[in-house]
Amino acid sequence: MEAQEDRNPYEFAYHAEGCDEDVWYDREQNELLDEDEIADRECSACDAEYRLWAQIIEDANDAFFGFWAFELLRLNDQVEVFGMKPSDLNGRDWDGLRAVRAEINRRRIYNEWKASQKPESQ
Repeated sequence: MEAQEDRNPYEFAYHAEGCDEDVWYDREQNELLDEDEIADRECSACDAEYRLWAQIIEDANDAFFGFWAFELLRLNDQVEVFGMKPSDLNGRDWDGLRAVRAEINRRRIYNEWKASQKPESQ
């Protein structure tokens, strides 16, 4: 997440018209499509997704961790919206959810600190 600190969290990328909307050659084998093929699409959404998954695979050596992180973010949303109890979760999901919440809190604190460091307009 640290690499995302300075990015606009509200910026959305949309798939180009006629785009396949898939960056995977073989998801189970952690094989992304060729980078040139993604570039040829001229699709900002595919480009962003490709860069995200390429970085996850480079850092973790397995896309599993990216899929798990997205699942934990979804689970966090469910807990907050529907008020799930910790007893409704298995141990692995509870530990993962705690890590997600710690990272969300760390990012919030960092962003608040960074905002406080900006010089005041005169």
